[in-house]
Amino acid sequence: MQRFLRPRMGKGTIRELPSNAEMIGSLKIAYEVVLKKPMGIVLEDGPQGPGFGVGVADVLETGSAHQLLQDVLFEGKDSMWIQEGDELEAVNGEPLDGFKEKATELVMNSGDEVRLTLSRPRKGYIKAGGTRRKTTGLGFIV
Repeated sequence: MQRFLRPRMGKGTIRELPSNAEMIGSLKIAYEVVLKKPMGIVLEDGPQGPGFGVGVADVLETGSAHQLLQDVLFEGKDSMWIQEGDELEAVNGEPLDGFKEKATELVMNSGDEVRLTLSRPRKGYIKAGGTRRKTTGLGFIV
C-alpha cells in the first residue's frame, strides 16, 4: 500500500494525440469536435473580459459534450473531449476573436450540429469526471 501512495511527480503517461488534435508549438493542443445541440457547455469571457478569450466554464451532464467524454472514457473513442478551462477558438470555422457574444450567436445560428475548435495547454490537469460545479461570473449555456 505504501508503494501505491508514494508521490508520482514527473511520471506522467506519454501517449499519442487523438486524430482530431494537433500540437501548436510545444505548449498548446488544438482540436475540433462536432457536437449535436444541446451541447451542454457553459461559456464565459476570459479573465480580462470580452475580447480576451472565450473559456469553457462547465460541462453539463445533460449535453452532447458530456456524452463525448463518456464515449472516450468507456467506449474507447479516438477523440479529444471538452473540459473546463478549454478555450473556444472558433465555431464552424469562424474565428471568435475572443468574444463570447460572437460564439453564442454563431452557435444559435447553426443547424443541429456545431463544429467547435478548441485549445488547451499541453501540460496540466485533466478532468475525467462529470461533476457539475457553480460557475463564476456570467456564463452562457450552449
